[in-house]
Amino acid sequence: MLEEQILDIAIDLWKLPFAIAIDAFDLMASSNPYFDVVAAVGSILIFWLLAKRGHHMSKIFGVIAAAECIIGVWVFPQYAFITNLVPTATLLMFIAIWSD
Repeated sequence: MLEEQILDIAIDLWKLPFAIAIDAFDLMASSNPYFDVVAAVGSILIFWLLAKRGHHMSKIFGVIAAAECIIGVWVFPQYAFITNLVPTATLLMFIAIWSD
């Protein structure tokens, strides 16, 4: 039982670099705020495209990651230095992989 769960997690770990790339764009948004828009659109696409069939939590995670990207520079610019450093997409992707 445990071996199957570990193998399922290991098989789905290929999705993690895409989330890391989204967080890299979010980090680069401190110099150019349009990277936040790229990160937000990318996070919705990545989470929605890579979600397993019938797994609605990944779609919710995509919206949460996109909201965190947009909050960075566009909504609350005084907190942009905090929100751009938090790897939200990576953490949520890891949770989505672990919960399957």
